[in-house]
Amino acid sequence: MTPESVFKGTPYALEKIGDFLRNSGSGALPGYASTAASEIITAIISALEKFDEKLRAAGAEPSEYGVALAGYAAMELKKLTDGEKGDIANNDCAEVFLRFLWYRINEMMEFEKEIDAEN
Repeated sequence: MTPESVFKGTPYALEKIGDFLRNSGSGALPGYASTAASEIITAIISALEKFDEKLRAAGAEPSEYGVALAGYAAMELKKLTDGEKGDIANNDCAEVFLRFLWYRINEMMEFEKEIDAEN
């Protein structure tokens, strides 16, 4: 049996952050930024940390998979959702960070499948 992915629910979570950035869907609900968006980003950061541990346990180097860069993008998005000053200047810039994070996590999910298949 294949173990549960550390990224379970992450694609949906990224979609919700996109809603928040575009002020659409459930991301347009009052109070969303101060509650759900921040919690979602925290869960994504946690998934990245677990993936880092999984890579190390498999003898792989997390830097080869862009874990730190994905973590940076997630942390900057968290600052934005928390109303803190960070490196994201506006929502267009935030969309770039989000798309990068989405792309990188999709790659990590594929590699995670390979790791799990080997074990």
